[in-house]
Amino acid sequence: MEHLRPHPTQVSERENIQYKFQFKRKTDKYLFAFDPHNYCDIEIFNIQKRKTQVYSGLRTALKYSEIPVIFFLCYDVGYREYEEMGRVFVRHVVCCLKKDNYIYFFDMRNLSDISKSMKETLEKEISTFCSVPCKLVNLSCSRALQCRYLQRFKGDDEMGWCIAWGMYFLDYLTDHPEFADTEDHELRKAFNDFYVFTDEKLSTNKSNRFIEKYYMHLLLN
Repeated sequence: MEHLRPHPTQVSERENIQYKFQFKRKTDKYLFAFDPHNYCDIEIFNIQKRKTQVYSGLRTALKYSEIPVIFFLCYDVGYREYEEMGRVFVRHVVCCLKKDNYIYFFDMRNLSDISKSMKETLEKEISTFCSVPCKLVNLSCSRALQCRYLQRFKGDDEMGWCIAWGMYFLDYLTDHPEFADTEDHELRKAFNDFYVFTDEKLSTNKSNRFIEKYYMHLLLN
């Protein structure tokens, strides 16, 4: 199936940052620790072995904020071969919510697909900037979904749409400011229900059009 265009990587980073910032207008129940110059607010180089880079505003928020913090995290996936582009080093972006001592991680994969210790690596790096160690909750691996990959219909030669997925989950969080005052077990139930809803949408069409249409809608509004 032909994919919709432009792909998020064909849109300038500055423009994608602007779309991301627009969601801040919807609620003041979260602290949006967004870097105005980088789509990633914290960059972890788990494969490249470089020092973690974190936006100064996020660094302060993780340590001192008394309200939940939303930020975007990037990590290394590794080299992939694409028919049109050849061998490309791929990085991935994920929308995250820090509330209390939990990092709710709105990813679309089992982190062990990257490496067996990937979850622990992310926890350790993020906790470096928090006042106390934090526990990462990978929401794509709820019991109901069994770590289903939300990009499984994108096609082997198609670059991922994680930039759009990040905004999709950011949109969801900002639609629900009540989550800022919700207990952990209720949050996990709500997030699980939303993943099930999203996964069923994908399964019905067996295509990547769901997230492609969502991103096109952002561009046109």
